[in-house]
Amino acid sequence: MTALAVLGAGAWGTALAAVLASRHHVALWARDPAQAQAIAAARRNVRYLPEIALPDSLAIESDLHAALADAELLVAATPVAGLRDLLARLPGCKVPLLWLC
Repeated sequence: MTALAVLGAGAWGTALAAVLASRHHVALWARDPAQAQAIAAARRNVRYLPEIALPDSLAIESDLHAALADAELLVAATPVAGLRDLLARLPGCKVPLLWLC
């Protein structure tokens, strides 16, 4: 199993993280701590993807460093407008990044 960090907890990131979590260790990062807490409590992203139950194996994080801790691959699932800010948070990161914007 590969450890992945999906960066962005909108509909796209949540859907990808839910699918990937069936075969990999996945952390879904939300930049808004309140959103991360709500997703973790409900085990669904009520705001963007309410009809999809999230697997128990999916870790929900608002702490970027915690989400990246064991990641072997980063998956950026942010809007293009948020990509610059996300990349600015990753200086010196040596983990491969897959950009899905």
